[in-house]
Amino acid sequence: ADGLAANGFTAAQAGTLSVTPIGIDSCKLQFPSALNVRQGVQAGQVYGRVYAQTITESAGAATGVTAELGYGPPADAPSATSWQWTAAAYNVEVSGGGEEYRGRFSGPAPGTYAYGFRFRYQSGAWAYCDFDGSENGFSAAQAGTLNALSNSTPISGCNLQFVDKSASPSGDPVTAFGRVTISGQTSLAGPL
Repeated sequence: ADGLAANGFTAAQAGTLSVTPIGIDSCKLQFPSALNVRQGVQAGQVYGRVYAQTITESAGAATGVTAELGYGPPADAPSATSWQWTAAAYNVEVSGGGEEYRGRFSGPAPGTYAYGFRFRYQSGAWAYCDFDGSENGFSAAQAGTLNALSNSTPISGCNLQFVDKSASPSGDPVTAFGRVTISGQTSLAGPL
């Protein structure tokens, strides 16, 4: 006998146990909302926050949490291979038991990209983060905007302003002063 009938317990009285794996509960792209960077040049710091119950609540960087900052085409999901990811470093503890991470990347080929963070605990699933958090999924409309500029800006004009001597014997040094105009970078109102 299995003992069920003896004490009056039936299978209909049994409860259900649901087990959820430990992982990232929420994350958010913190700031800045937009970056301008030249191709191949290091961009400014970008910050993201993460919360994982019982994992990030103690002081210091949580063991087992991986943080990455990435960018990619706004039309592609951040899980697509078109996105480029780089490791982010622990920054500080934040109120409510979370942690803040920071990262940087080099400017990609010229164009407009979306950027965001992703976090995971151990080898679990990635949680992708935009400005309104991870709870409602990742949206390019809520991601950061990366404007990557060409590293070679064409000169739109230049002219000789003056020289320091009106006449000079052959071979004597002469100092010349000129002005260079780079579209979108300089103005006629002042020096470079």
